[in-house]
Amino acid sequence: MNAAGYKKSPRGWGGHGAKGNSRTIINIDKNRENVKLPDWMRRKIAKIAARKDDFALFEEQAVILLAAECSTFPKQAARIPESLREKLTYQRPDMLDPLERASIAIIAAQVEDLADIFVQHPYEDFFDLKARALAITLEEGGRV
Repeated sequence: MNAAGYKKSPRGWGGHGAKGNSRTIINIDKNRENVKLPDWMRRKIAKIAARKDDFALFEEQAVILLAAECSTFPKQAARIPESLREKLTYQRPDMLDPLERASIAIIAAQVEDLADIFVQHPYEDFFDLKARALAITLEEGGRV
């Protein structure tokens, strides 16, 4: 019997397997000791991660969307600290500080819940709300 008769394991799954998404696991394990986040942020992130199938993908999409919103609405984006806006140009969560990453993920999850309310309003107002929330959270260092 030749090799065609044997069932081969799937290839190219990019780390998906028994442990789930290895990108997230490696990232969390690598930075766990160095991260200083308030307890309420840790609890919120844990709840969000439990609801999402792939938290790393959710976080990446939130960062990409925020970067696009900042370039589309520069007047509202001015509320967000300049250092964060510069980092957002890379559109990569791993370029951000843990507080910035957690704040973006929490606000993105909360905005998903509020999206139906803002259907009647311009998107510019919707982003203004996100920018204000992000600016306040980062300004207070997560103590909000």
